[in-house]
Amino acid sequence: QHRGMTLEEFDLDEALARKPKLILIDELAHTNAPGSRHEKRWQDVMELLSAGSDVYTTVNVQHLESLNNVVEQITHVKVRETVPDQVVEQANEIVIVDLSPQELLLRLREGKVYTGAQATAATDNFFKTGNLLALRELALRFVAKRVNAAVQVYRDAEATKPTWPTQELLMVAVGPSPSSAKLVRTTRRMAAGFGADWIAAYVSTPHTAMNPGLRESVTENLRLAHSLGAEVVSITGKDIPSAILDYAHDRNVTKIITGKPLRSRWRELISPSPVDRLIRESGDIDVYVIRGEGNHTSSRRIHSTAHIPKKPYAASVAMVVLSSVLSWAVYPFFETSDLSMVYLLGITGTALFGSRGATLLATVLSVASFNVLYVPPRFSFNVEAPRHIWTFVVMFAVGTIISLLTFRLRQQVIISRESEQRTANLHRLSRRLSSLRGTDVVLSATIEEIAGVFSTQVIAFITDQEGKATFCGGHPVSLPPTDKEIGVAQWVFDNSVPAGAGTGTLEGSLLLHMPLRVGDNSPLAVVSVFPPDNNRMRPEQMQLLESFCSQAALALEVDRLEQQRRVTDSQIETERLRSSVLSTVSHDLRTPIASIQGCSESLLENETVFSNETRRELLHTITDESHRISSMITNLLDMTRLEGGGLRLYLMPIPIDEIVGSSLAAMGQRIAEREINILLPPDLPFVLVDEMLIQHVMTNLLDNALKYSPEGGSIEIAARQEGNFICLEVADQGPGLAPGEELIIFEKFQRGRASQNTGGVGLGLAICKAIVEAHNGFISAKNEKTQGARFMISLPIAPHSEALPEDQQT
Repeated sequence: QHRGMTLEEFDLDEALARKPKLILIDELAHTNAPGSRHEKRWQDVMELLSAGSDVYTTVNVQHLESLNNVVEQITHVKVRETVPDQVVEQANEIVIVDLSPQELLLRLREGKVYTGAQATAATDNFFKTGNLLALRELALRFVAKRVNAAVQVYRDAEATKPTWPTQELLMVAVGPSPSSAKLVRTTRRMAAGFGADWIAAYVSTPHTAMNPGLRESVTENLRLAHSLGAEVVSITGKDIPSAILDYAHDRNVTKIITGKPLRSRWRELISPSPVDRLIRESGDIDVYVIRGEGNHTSSRRIHSTAHIPKKPYAASVAMVVLSSVLSWAVYPFFETSDLSMVYLLGITGTALFGSRGATLLATVLSVASFNVLYVPPRFSFNVEAPRHIWTFVVMFAVGTIISLLTFRLRQQVIISRESEQRTANLHRLSRRLSSLRGTDVVLSATIEEIAGVFSTQVIAFITDQEGKATFCGGHPVSLPPTDKEIGVAQWVFDNSVPAGAGTGTLEGSLLLHMPLRVGDNSPLAVVSVFPPDNNRMRPEQMQLLESFCSQAALALEVDRLEQQRRVTDSQIETERLRSSVLSTVSHDLRTPIASIQGCSESLLENETVFSNETRRELLHTITDESHRISSMITNLLDMTRLEGGGLRLYLMPIPIDEIVGSSLAAMGQRIAEREINILLPPDLPFVLVDEMLIQHVMTNLLDNALKYSPEGGSIEIAARQEGNFICLEVADQGPGLAPGEELIIFEKFQRGRASQNTGGVGLGLAICKAIVEAHNGFISAKNEKTQGARFMISLPIAPHSEALPEDQQT
């Protein structure tokens, strides 16, 4: 009943009770009637899934939360009922039910969707032909994106190399050349025309990594690509074409855009350009070659203006001189042709430690020195025998090949070292964060690692309860940031994108502010870095920093989820305690109170009717039920005190027989008619315990034994020494424990199979466990071989028999 109307709603409890293997539920986005367990029907579906049922359901594309604003912009209607995208994405399979607008409008007119005036209003407002076309496209794109993700997962699992052009994906090769800016803009226009995503890829080589001018140009071009919506990646490889093609095959790229090479014809004849290799080896990937713009001498100017180190060239000259001196010393003992080996040895040494240019210089000087010093006529550049010309050609060719191979090997070593260093840094951070918990601790470790890797200063921000950015520490220790930097950090929290130095957003900041977030969630923190290189981060540095931030964000998210789990567990435990206490008040206390009340009223109203024996039985009943109530209340209060941290131990050496005797005396008349078998060796050492608390444990165990032992059944109390502990046991002749109860019987509110008719709330053994473990002892239970159960507590032996001094009592 709601506002005078009778509403029919899905009966979730009936569905759960039937436990179907499969249930069909229409309208996933439906809002349930007021008073239902869940506000939304998708929440009903999630509960059914948790119960083990499979669900087939339907949802219209306009009800997807992420498309809500798009749908409103198209239809001018605000859809109120939405489903979170992550709920739909959890589905094992999504099937599109495609229907043309004309067919849907026909169904509306025939009353198959709505009836009467409702159908007319729907046709005139929301269900217009243009709206339906747009909604149909949104649905197709949503499902296509889902299918494309599944295709990519399959390709990764099967290690498929050939490109599957199921969806366009463009990639532009970005370099230091000024023409790269035009390539980026062209690729953006092409991606918009295809309706496709695109990637801006930069291939890192040792040459570009060592040249500051090239590095700055690449950074500018990648920043432009990022601002235009590209996915920016930095690839490490030994050469540009193979690195681009390997990455393109891994990502299922369909089109590669690159710049037209502007090289002289003789250079093309000597060595093909990277673009030629790219086209020749691209296979089933389309390659678009775009003409650059403007004057292309600037890239060469970068090379010419860059600082050229002189030491490698001086070393190459010295190596040639050393080779000449050495060959001159052995000249009388060797043939002229053999002396060329000495020069080749010098060229190899130069290639190992010098640059490629220095090696080529050493090659030229070696050939010239060999000609002048040893080829007749000596001390001139003239050559008498033509065969010596062939020797010069071979020397020059071998020297050149050695220099090229050595330089390539050094490139691979540098690339491998950089890659290994990045991997080691990430591994060290992830391994360190995996064992840390707490926002402050995780952020402290993160900024310490980033500061160490980048050799710079790093600070971090979190938000307070009002959502304001707050400084929470730095490494190395730094002064609090200025209000300007706090303002930039606040902007990053609000917009979830990087800002500050080198980002093109809020460039006046001295720091680069990076958000720590998982997926599309709001940032959990912001890490701010002073860029180590002229207020800019190199592409490879930026990529490494983003990886660090992703690792830290995951650690923070795990910590946040664990905190939520602890809060949820605490709430569940509190609710469980509340329910148990209510159950105690409503049932377990009501029963003994009713017995006491009935017996008391009988005695008062029929004082002269009952015999002495009957009156004695009634009084015993009142006494027993009073003890029962007192035991329940004591257990509840004790458990509250234990959970509240109010337990304090006063440890003293106590003999076992004194603990047993005090416990039996506390039981009073309740054990007067029972057979108690006590097996205590006379030479047992004292135990270091709090006498009152351990007596309480023994009383609970004896009370437990009395409850479950049959009339006339005996109870056994035994003790023995096991190493540094005394094992104290209480055994009964009751029904024993059910299989598996030995592990859970000491948990709160756990009652054994035989406890249904004995009352209690299942706290006695839990209290015993808490007290024994507070003494650094152990408690366990097992079934006897014939009948009954045996409970065992192990208590530490006192180091000496006399009482401990007061200052050693805790």
